[in-house]
Amino acid sequence: MANQGALICGFYGYSNTGDEAMLSGMVKLLRQQDSNYPLTVLTFNPEDTERRHRVSTVPTHPPRRRLDVLKRKLQDPEWQAMKQNPVFVLGGGDLLRDGADRPVAEFWLWPLQKALKLKRRTAILGVSVGEIWKPETEKLIPWVLNQVDLITVRDAVSKQKLEALGVTNPVHVIPDLALQAVQSLQGLERPSPAPERPLQVGISVRWMSNRGQTVDYDYGALQREIAAIADYAAEHHNAVVHFLPFQAFDNYYANDDDDYIAILEMLRHSRCSPDFVVHRYFPSLAKLTQVMAGLDVVVGMRLHSLIVAAGLEVPMIAAEYDPKVAGFMAEIGQSDYSVPLGEFNRDRIIPLLDQLLADPKHSQRAIAQGLEHYQSQLQTVQPLIQTLLQAK
Repeated sequence: MANQGALICGFYGYSNTGDEAMLSGMVKLLRQQDSNYPLTVLTFNPEDTERRHRVSTVPTHPPRRRLDVLKRKLQDPEWQAMKQNPVFVLGGGDLLRDGADRPVAEFWLWPLQKALKLKRRTAILGVSVGEIWKPETEKLIPWVLNQVDLITVRDAVSKQKLEALGVTNPVHVIPDLALQAVQSLQGLERPSPAPERPLQVGISVRWMSNRGQTVDYDYGALQREIAAIADYAAEHHNAVVHFLPFQAFDNYYANDDDDYIAILEMLRHSRCSPDFVVHRYFPSLAKLTQVMAGLDVVVGMRLHSLIVAAGLEVPMIAAEYDPKVAGFMAEIGQSDYSVPLGEFNRDRIIPLLDQLLADPKHSQRAIAQGLEHYQSQLQTVQPLIQTLLQAK
């Protein structure tokens, strides 16, 4: 068995730009401790993950199949990799929640339990805690997490939830891992707009199936409201409106969770759709940030549209469809611009949009201050990560 190396488990290899940004940030964070530290990632797309992140990879199974394989203890590559690496890292993302049609928390905690049984050193890095309503999940989370060596979450609300569930191990708050990746990219200073340059507004939309119990909304009505907001930006501010897919695929469509399809569905309700810039797919975080660095405001449903915007100090308005969105906006002091999905309509959003477009510099300064505090929390965790990786 190797005496050094970490196996990383998360939602990787599924063409989700936000998750890939988190993985990039995690790799950077772990290698700050040791630039040559061996890292292996469980991924649905090994070739793509190796190309993006320069790590070793192990192919994983599709979600439903993967849990079955692990439960039956088959000697597949994933199981072998777990035995060969003395450190097991779970994260980041909203992995600790209940799903309407599948056991989300159980799915992600199962490999962690296997790592604990193999006496691996274990860490949870940069996760959030969503809606939990199943009694079995309420029992499982503290039972597993109280055996873990290092627990970090990406917002204070998640920390409070874990402690309320009975997690007695220390829970640390760290900035979302994607911020590490965004701010490490070079040459992304915001351009100084020329006087004749039109305003640039970015909008992120997503499917909303199986997101839990407390989201109260009519998806068709929500589509119409977002279309109306986009039309307003184009007609009243003469803005160029960009639609930004965060989960999309370069050569096929996925009806269950494809932002490009969600964008096209929403555009049916717009008067101005021929004038919008609809981005089909971003092959890398660098390509996405090149576009977003030139925006004046982002209206975002995807959490990482807000996180990338914040990293670039672009003012934002959040569609609060999940506790993780409210949690992030609170961490950076932008809760006034976080609107619950049931209230996300043109009457509520247009005044916020007008305010941000009228004085973007004020919002940029506030975001910079919020980010400074949010990111400072990483300092206390870095020595703990180093201890985890170097322990014998």
